[in-house]
Amino acid sequence: MQINLAKLANTADDSAGGITDTQVYVDELLEKVCGAVEYESPDARYIFLQSAKDSTNKAFDGWTEFAYNILKKTARLAEEDTEQKMYTALDELYGKSADSYSRWYLEHDVLVRLEIIKVTHGEIDAEAFIKANTEYNGIRKIAIQNAIEKGDFDLAEKLCLEKVTNETARHEWSRPCEWRYLLFEIYNKEGNIHKKSMKILVDADACPVKEIIVRLAKQRNIPVTMLIDTSHQLNDGYSTVITVDKQADSVDFALMGLLARDDVVVTQDYGLAAMALGKGAKVIHQSGMIYTNDNIDKLLMERHIGAKVRRGGGRTKGPAKRTKVDNERFESAFAKLLEVANAKSQIPTG
Repeated sequence: MQINLAKLANTADDSAGGITDTQVYVDELLEKVCGAVEYESPDARYIFLQSAKDSTNKAFDGWTEFAYNILKKTARLAEEDTEQKMYTALDELYGKSADSYSRWYLEHDVLVRLEIIKVTHGEIDAEAFIKANTEYNGIRKIAIQNAIEKGDFDLAEKLCLEKVTNETARHEWSRPCEWRYLLFEIYNKEGNIHKKSMKILVDADACPVKEIIVRLAKQRNIPVTMLIDTSHQLNDGYSTVITVDKQADSVDFALMGLLARDDVVVTQDYGLAAMALGKGAKVIHQSGMIYTNDNIDKLLMERHIGAKVRRGGGRTKGPAKRTKVDNERFESAFAKLLEVANAKSQIPTG
């Protein structure tokens, strides 16, 4: 059926979606057949060997995705004495498209190989293969889900943040924010697991007190994460630096994804401060003002009124030039806030 579908796709008009609908039907049918057949039975063996053979049919030239659909569904039927047939088919598919082999094909290639390894060599070899191939998004997502299932949320977070912060992955935040959403899933599933220690999260774009934050944090051995967008660079030798794209609210979303109850947040953004308070964090402005549930509504209203005046062509008073006194005020307030937050984070839970 897949071969006939590929032949049809080479000549037919799919503007009405007929080929796509048929492809979905064929995939579902193949999934049911492979799930119902008994492993290592003659029928299973026949399906596996035939699929390996059919995947290299010339009908799939130009429609390699159809060939991978076959292999992904039938790889679960591999046996030690037949697995090489599918590896050979994968190598042939690669050879046919070597000049234009895109990341898409490589992603599917490794996923098929993983399925074969699972059934023929077991979970230990499969885990080793996953660990060695996290450069591929599909494999990395499997690694993240495996870590979540095992309760290893630190590893899951690390694997996800590597994609969030990687230079070449930044565009993936908007496609459609898949790594950001996955990061939120990790934190949601982690739930109320007690953090070993509080951390400091800094909305670091244009933040004038970064040096003070780092100095006080180092003295108390408190981890710091600085969040900046792509128009800034930062390396203070102590903080973890997370760089996100310049889309509106990218830093806010990233910071909220990292935030846990009783963490300390430094930001001049009233909106972000309100969200952080809602999650149970301690929040401070770079001026030294402590945000609270009592003052945040007033601050948000002042921001709203100011924005409305500016949209109407009016002018509002900007911040005064920063002085040494401002830094001293922030340092004093920040030190007190750290003592309170750090003491609270040490209280045993449950």
